[in-house]
Amino acid sequence: MKLLSTIESYVALKRALGAVFSVDARILRSFGRTLGDISVDAVTSEGCREFCRGNGVPTRFWERKHESLRGFFRYLVAREHLVRSRYRNLLHESTALSVPTSTRTTSSEGCWRPPLEKGAVAPLLNLRPFGP
Repeated sequence: MKLLSTIESYVALKRALGAVFSVDARILRSFGRTLGDISVDAVTSEGCREFCRGNGVPTRFWERKHESLRGFFRYLVAREHLVRSRYRNLLHESTALSVPTSTRTTSSEGCWRPPLEKGAVAPLLNLRPFGP
């Protein structure tokens, strides 16, 4: 199958399932235009990397491109258009774009506090948790 027709099929499926899917559709169509109307088998992980990285400094949109491509390649494997995904999670190779949870501060003084345990908010609010 050709890349551009497969992208359109994927976008049509997502929209038929009720998703707005406008940003992902733009990203995937841009991906198709960047690589050209090649066979799906000819897509390489290097081509994915070059598309996601673009030019300049790292941005949050890189991560958005990765998420869109990951969903698209999962679709291709599930529909047996590909035996194995060409997508690799390239985010670990780039600069971390988000702050890890353990270094975030939860107070105005800048002191680190461990996150609350699951269900720990209910005693603070004097509420009973759901269930028995």
